[in-house]
Amino acid sequence: MRLLLIRFCAVAAVSVLLLGGGGCDRFGQQVAGVLLGIGFNEQPVSGPVAVGAEWLEIVPPSPLSVVENEQSIRLQVAGVADMDAGGSLTLDDGRRIRVTAEVIDDRGTRYPLILGGISGMQHAYAYFYRAGDYPPGPDFPLDRTIVKLRMRSDAPLEVEEIRWICATNY
Repeated sequence: MRLLLIRFCAVAAVSVLLLGGGGCDRFGQQVAGVLLGIGFNEQPVSGPVAVGAEWLEIVPPSPLSVVENEQSIRLQVAGVADMDAGGSLTLDDGRRIRVTAEVIDDRGTRYPLILGGISGMQHAYAYFYRAGDYPPGPDFPLDRTIVKLRMRSDAPLEVEEIRWICATNY
């Protein structure tokens, strides 16, 4: 327990010193992974995009690998203040936006995604996870790659960046 506390304090100190108190962005997450023994991997999906009422299909620069124990799509969105239990994002200006998303693997299987959380201090992130019940372990079959992301929203939403996040959080 003492070692875990020391590691946590080291991660917090490195995060504050190197990131200016902005929390664990990419570098901080990688440092945390090394110090805490947490697996972490991320791949780019897209740069800036505008999501609207029509399905937007995004093909990542390279297929997204299923590694670690948990996978998610992370949207970097300016002005996200909160989320609700119904799966909507609440923006700083009070607007609520519902995003519908799914990923498609290299065999054509579609996996609906649900909004599972938000985080961030300098940047606001919205995390989308595979919907439904599935066995413990990776959220998607290990022998497949994700080749496409489809998204739409009930109101215009400007997304700064989209990344594929894989982590083992224990």
